[in-house]
Amino acid sequence: RAGLTMVHAVEETIRDVAAPYPEAEVQRTRRRLHDMLPPDTELWCQPEFVVDVGLPSEVILRVAAEKNADLIIMGAHRAKVAHRDHGVWMTAHQVVCNAHCPVLTARYKSR
Repeated sequence: RAGLTMVHAVEETIRDVAAPYPEAEVQRTRRRLHDMLPPDTELWCQPEFVVDVGLPSEVILRVAAEKNADLIIMGAHRAKVAHRDHGVWMTAHQVVCNAHCPVLTARYKSR
C-alpha cells in the first residue's frame, strides 16, 4: 500500500530562466516518467509525477519532505558535462547527505 512519486528536475542552467517551463514540455516529461513504469503498476498504486525547475538535489529533497517520504530511490549516473560546481555524483551525494529518510541509489547508463 505504498505511494509512489516520480520526480524529474529541470536544472535552471540548461534552460532560459526568464521564460516559464512550457506546460507542453511538463506533460511530455510526465508521460516519459509514466512510460518508465511496468504496465500493471496502477493496479497496486496511483503514481504521482512531479516535474519542477531547480537544482535536482533541492527538488528531490523538497518533494520528499513535502510527501513525508519513507525512502528515496534514485538513479545515479555519470553526467556528460559537470554543471557549475557539480561533481560527477554531486546530486546523489547531496540527496544522501541531506535526506530525512534512507536513500537507495542505483547506478545506470543513460540512453
